[in-house]
Amino acid sequence: MNRGNKSSYPSLEVFLLFSTMAIVRLLPITILAVRGELPNVFYKDHYIYLWSAENILKSGTNPFDFFPPLNSLFIAGILYSTGGSTIAALCGMAMVGWLTVVLTYCLANKLFGQKIALWATIICGFYPNFIAYGATFCSETLGTFWVCLAFMILVHYRLTEKLRYLFLDGIVWGIAAQTRGGLHYYAPFLLFGLLLVRFKNNKIFFIKESLTFLGALGIALYTITLVTAPLQTSDAMNPKSGIGSVVHGANRVTTSCADYGDIRGNIFYYINDAREPWPEGTQLFSEELMSLPTTHILLKTAQFILEKPLLYLKNSFLKLSCFWAPNQLAIADVKLKFQRYTMLATLIACCIATAYIIVIISGLCGLWLSKDVMKPFFILFIIFYCLLIFFTVGNSKLRLPLMPFFIIYGSFFIREVFKKRISVSSLARTRFLLLGIILFCANSIYKFPEFLPSPQEIYVRQIELCNQLGFHKTAGILIERYKNMPYYNENQKKRLQTEYGRVKKIIVEDKKL
Repeated sequence: MNRGNKSSYPSLEVFLLFSTMAIVRLLPITILAVRGELPNVFYKDHYIYLWSAENILKSGTNPFDFFPPLNSLFIAGILYSTGGSTIAALCGMAMVGWLTVVLTYCLANKLFGQKIALWATIICGFYPNFIAYGATFCSETLGTFWVCLAFMILVHYRLTEKLRYLFLDGIVWGIAAQTRGGLHYYAPFLLFGLLLVRFKNNKIFFIKESLTFLGALGIALYTITLVTAPLQTSDAMNPKSGIGSVVHGANRVTTSCADYGDIRGNIFYYINDAREPWPEGTQLFSEELMSLPTTHILLKTAQFILEKPLLYLKNSFLKLSCFWAPNQLAIADVKLKFQRYTMLATLIACCIATAYIIVIISGLCGLWLSKDVMKPFFILFIIFYCLLIFFTVGNSKLRLPLMPFFIIYGSFFIREVFKKRISVSSLARTRFLLLGIILFCANSIYKFPEFLPSPQEIYVRQIELCNQLGFHKTAGILIERYKNMPYYNENQKKRLQTEYGRVKKIIVEDKKL
């Protein structure tokens, strides 16, 4: 394990830094409180979690238990203790995001020393997407906290070899999985990492490790399932969000990406909300299908995929492209908040995207150079998430749990370069690393044009594509939603009027039939 500096206890400067990070997290909530509004979030999951939490308090049940239960319960707990204050609940989520920054410091300090930990804390504290999600009710914030805590405990286990820490790690992974769906599938990857460590010297101990971790994971999952059963209409061990994502991922028309500017991905959710039928043979998802047992759903999905496997592979790689795109919620927020100042919004969006690219590239370089105990497990975590996206849906928000670790390794790399322990030119001669960076940069460049247009241009393009693909009902709903939005230019107004004429013509023809 590389340790440029010995791990030390936090100093006064560190506590001041943490205090600053807390202010940064609470500042957006304060602005919202002054304005008396909720955040304008691009992803509707934010409102679903709030609605679920409010219903738990009103009726004692969660009518929308599509997602794992703990995020809704966390929000409900804050609402209950503060008399239903939405702002207080948002502050609670922001503080969870702040605790993730603290964990990032602790983990970086344990791996690489305090100086690198300070770099990581500053970058993580000001990372725009962490701040943006800290002002929402989405499960990414709480889920990322549990993931960071799980890796922190895993590192502690690797340094001490005491099984009680691995047992605790299994418990935390179980909690994480009941907060953010699908995380329990990382278990075989983690065990494979432990197997790699034990392969040459102590295979018997690996069996003990496996039983300890899996036992703890199972205890956590089943305990939470039993405790939340009175609130749920379905089994918390098997939330439909994961299975639903697999089914959505088989769509043959779109990549179901909710990122700002991904027009084809955006309309997926609008079409479903409008309950407009998809062309025959393009979409598998239905209420009838989702009411079936999980094995039946997966079998039907596999049959659907095997009908056109090449198209599925193409769309799955497009989902991976969305997953690693420089797009992010913070960009959507900037573009929506600064609609009057298109050039300024675009400039800020480009700066945010470029900062993300720098973090990922420096993180990859740091990961390549490092010899710490977490390295194999984080590499496996990246592979796990890529597979998860490949088989489900692709949004940039889904990479959020990976970002604290990229920031840690990126900080390590920056420190190594500044200390002149490594030269960038020598890294450029490393073929696999260079290939990975080239692929990532190529993907980033081609995804940049997505968030350059104004929100008004995005609205018009969404309507145009819906009409083009035959989703005229959805186009009509979007026209009603967007027609009174400000700041349309003359070209956009003309195109909007043209699309309205098409929808009106189709409606008249349908009535005649």
